[in-house]
Amino acid sequence: MTTFIFILILSFLVLIHELGHFLLAKKHKIKVHEFGFGYPPKVIKLFSWKGTDFTLNLIPFGGFVRLEGEEFNSEEDSKIASKDAFYNKSAKARLAVIFAGPLVNIIYALAVFSVVFSVMGIPKDLEGRARIAEIAVDSPAQQSGIEADYEIVGFRLFDDTIKTTNITEVIEFTKINKGQTVAVQLVGPCEQDTCLEKITEKEVYIRLDEELPVGQGSMGVVFSDFYFQKEVWYLQPFLGMWYGLQEAISMAGLIVMALFSLFKDIFSGSGVPEGLAGPVGIVHQASSNNLLEQGWLAVLGFSGMLSLNLGIMNILPIPALDGGRILFILLEKFIGKKRVQKFEGVANFGGFVLLLSLIIILSVRDVLRIFQ
Repeated sequence: MTTFIFILILSFLVLIHELGHFLLAKKHKIKVHEFGFGYPPKVIKLFSWKGTDFTLNLIPFGGFVRLEGEEFNSEEDSKIASKDAFYNKSAKARLAVIFAGPLVNIIYALAVFSVVFSVMGIPKDLEGRARIAEIAVDSPAQQSGIEADYEIVGFRLFDDTIKTTNITEVIEFTKINKGQTVAVQLVGPCEQDTCLEKITEKEVYIRLDEELPVGQGSMGVVFSDFYFQKEVWYLQPFLGMWYGLQEAISMAGLIVMALFSLFKDIFSGSGVPEGLAGPVGIVHQASSNNLLEQGWLAVLGFSGMLSLNLGIMNILPIPALDGGRILFILLEKFIGKKRVQKFEGVANFGGFVLLLSLIIILSVRDVLRIFQ
C-alpha cells in the first residue's frame, strides 16, 4: 500500500511540474502538441484544448509535455520550425518555461509545509527536558501507570532523592541502576512548554540489558525533544507559512550540499555514499516508519518533502535536467546560440545516462539491503 501511495504522490508531483512548463509555454505562445498523463505508448486521446492533445498513456506514472521545436539542435532545424517553436522564442521566454516546472514544485512544498505547521503547530525545542512522548506496550513504565506528556524530574532510590533536569541525566541514572525498582518523579500533564507542577511518583523497575525487547529502553519510554506551539487561530496560518518557508530554505540548502557531496565522492573515486537511498529505499523507509499509520498530515508532509527535492534537484546545472537547460540558454549570451545547440543534445544525453545509471545503482543496492 505504501508503494502505491508513493507512486501516486510522485506522479502527482511530476504532473504539476509539467503543468508549470505547460502554462508558461501557453503564456509565451509556444505550441504545445501534447500533455500526456503517464508515459507512452499512447492509449487514447482524452480531449483537445487550444491546440493541445491531452492523452492517457500506457505507463501509469507521471506525465510529460511535448512542445513544438523543443528538441531542435541545429540552425537548419530552427529555420524550418515555426515562430511558435520553443527554440525560436527569446531566451527570456525559454528560461521562464523551463524554470516554471521546478518553481511549481517548490511552491507546492511551501504550501504543504504551511498547512502542516498551521495544523500541528510550530515545533519548539524542549531544551533537553525529559518529556515522555510514548510508552511501550507491556513495559515497566506502562505497568506502573506512567503516561505520555509527563516529564521526569527526578528519582527516589531508597532514602535518596536525585533531581534531574534533562534527558541525559535520566539516561545516566537508568544505566547505573539497572535491575533496581525506583520511584520515578514526574510532573504533568504537560501542554506545549508548561507542565502542572505537582510531583507524582510511580514505582518502576529498570530492566537489565538481557531483559530488553528489541527497540526498547530500560523503562520502555520514548522521549520527545520538541513540542508543537500553537498561537491564536488567526495568526497560526501566517506563522505556519513563515516557518514552512524557513524549513524549505534550510532543507534546500541541505539537499544542494548533499548532492554536491555525492558527485564529489563519485568523481573522486570514493563511490556512492552508503547512506544514500534511491526510490526503492525511500519507499522502504516510509513503509518501515509506518507513514500511512501516522495520518494524512504525515503523508502530506512527505509529499512536500519529495516535491522540494524534485524542485531543487531539477534546477541544478546538470545536463538532462531543467537546470542544465537553463545553463545552456545562459551560455548563449557568451558563446552564441548556434554553438550551444551543437553540443547541447550530446551533453543532455550524457547527463541522462549518468542520472539513469545512478538511479539503477541505488535501486539495486536498496533491494540488496532490504533482503539482507
